[in-house]
Amino acid sequence: MASEWLIPISLVVGGLVVALLGKNFLKAVVTIVSGGLLGYAIYWFSTKYLHMDLVPLVVVILIGFIVGAFLGWFLVKLAIALATGFIVGLIIASLLGLTSSIWALVLVIILCIGLSYILAEKIVELLMAILGAAMVYYGILVATQPSITWRYIAIAIAALVFILAIYRSYRSS
Repeated sequence: MASEWLIPISLVVGGLVVALLGKNFLKAVVTIVSGGLLGYAIYWFSTKYLHMDLVPLVVVILIGFIVGAFLGWFLVKLAIALATGFIVGLIIASLLGLTSSIWALVLVIILCIGLSYILAEKIVELLMAILGAAMVYYGILVATQPSITWRYIAIAIAALVFILAIYRSYRSS
């Protein structure tokens, strides 16, 4: 049946797309969704409470879409920076023995959050390469017999996809 191959092929193709176009794809989705959400929120508020005419309404919605698009990617980068910076900051502070002083701990965490914000796009590229390679690996395993030979082949192909994605992302920046 053709439907048996739909999931593995989707996983492999989707994994390649996520690995090779991951950051740009995620950025496009976040930009469109956040811009659309803010544009719709402004539309809803303006029609329900302000009763605006059509031309000013369209202009305000367009401005809201643009602001929401920029705000969405900024918030994604900020969330990544807060999560990774806090965890890395705690680890570094505990390794250096700075957990007894609250000021030293806060300073290390703030510095790690700042560094993580600077590196947020590289972190996204790394995570997308890992996710894409995992999708390719799982797609190959689902499509083939679960033998040890196919596991090694799937690992080799997934590793190649990961290396290619990392090479592509760092070559382009």
